[in-house]
Amino acid sequence: MTSGADLIVYGQGERPILEVARRLASGEDACGLADVPGTALVPKDLALANLDGRSRRVLVLPSYEEVAHDKRAFARFSRLYHLEHNHQNARVMTQRHGVGARAKVVVVNEPAAPLTTEELDRVCELPFTRDAHPSYGGVHIPALEQIRWSIQILRGCSAGCSFCCITEHQGRDVTSRSEASILRELAALAEREDFRGTVTDLGGATANMWQMGCTSAEVHAVCRRASCVYPTICQHWKTDHGPLVQLYRKAREVAGVKHVFVGSGVRYDLAHADEENGQTYLEELIGHHVSGQLKVAPEHIAPDVLKIMKKPGIEAFERFRVEFARYSRAAHKEQYLVPYFISSHPGCQLEDAVQLYEYLEENRWRPQQVQDFTPTPMMLASDMHWSGYHPMTGEPVHVVRDMHEKRMQKALLRWGDPDQRQLVAEALRRTGRLRPGERLRMRARRVPRA
Repeated sequence: MTSGADLIVYGQGERPILEVARRLASGEDACGLADVPGTALVPKDLALANLDGRSRRVLVLPSYEEVAHDKRAFARFSRLYHLEHNHQNARVMTQRHGVGARAKVVVVNEPAAPLTTEELDRVCELPFTRDAHPSYGGVHIPALEQIRWSIQILRGCSAGCSFCCITEHQGRDVTSRSEASILRELAALAEREDFRGTVTDLGGATANMWQMGCTSAEVHAVCRRASCVYPTICQHWKTDHGPLVQLYRKAREVAGVKHVFVGSGVRYDLAHADEENGQTYLEELIGHHVSGQLKVAPEHIAPDVLKIMKKPGIEAFERFRVEFARYSRAAHKEQYLVPYFISSHPGCQLEDAVQLYEYLEENRWRPQQVQDFTPTPMMLASDMHWSGYHPMTGEPVHVVRDMHEKRMQKALLRWGDPDQRQLVAEALRRTGRLRPGERLRMRARRVPRA
């Protein structure tokens, strides 16, 4: 409302940007660009938005004043918003800001359709320099090294995890590049003089969702599921890893390419659901495409927390651990899993955090990759954090607002750090694991870092 912009593009933006440019070039006034999918606007006159003449239905959201002052109303608003992500059936959303004669209405048009495979190929094969912008003055940027020699093979994610906003930015439909396009980019990469033969990542939002998606056009046209893989994998969602196995094998054969690693996150539950090619995929991935460490994200072990996160149970991770060890031995490689965990996620009480600590301590894991939950825009979990309610159920959710408890939850994950010892002991006392005055005894044996 305060930006002063005539029009805001959301999502990846290629389609709406091209349509806006075409219509402006044809002489259309910016005020008339009220119906472009993938855009939002505050029309000077609501009649300009032509809401009554749209082919899409209009969803009136609770007003800004209502959601700003009533957290239950905010949770209802969040639920309504999160069900309008399918570009085929999403409604146009409106929200009133202000009261009386000065009131304005925000109009959010339906999401733009995702790019086709051919369109994504064109975007990804543009002549990118693989360098930082000249404005950085040539300084060394460590974060650039991981992505400089990476190749994007897909866009979008169908998981819809509560703590992740990738689906908000890239969409809930997966668009996959063609095998030919990926191999062309690999070949072009290999011809660069500054390329040393190692591709750091062949992936995307979720590395093994390549060429996966809904197999029924009729079902997709009416679907409003927030996740294609949780609480169960949809019967209409394709989980075949066979094409990805073939892509990996062909990528390794490209002249000038010595190593092709997967640095993006992997959904092991998808591999487990693929009875035909899942184990072949895991054997191929672990045997050839791990740089020494593979990132996976169990996120937690407590069932109630995992349910709120929309993540599979810890038993799926335990199965994958066994498979990772077996296939690493078969490949005669010393490799490690890097598990990601989140502390203080909505729904996570101190007892849940202590259970996670006990799991880590029992397995002699001292994670370095620990994220304390931080609410950021567009995430379902952020809406839980703000409102104290689960938008999809309306039920109250425990939210950690006390900074001392947040420090304890994070310390429990970083239990191997001597600086966290006092906080860990306090959490154990609060949950009855230590008697008053009893000292915390850490395992004396060497604990490998995860």
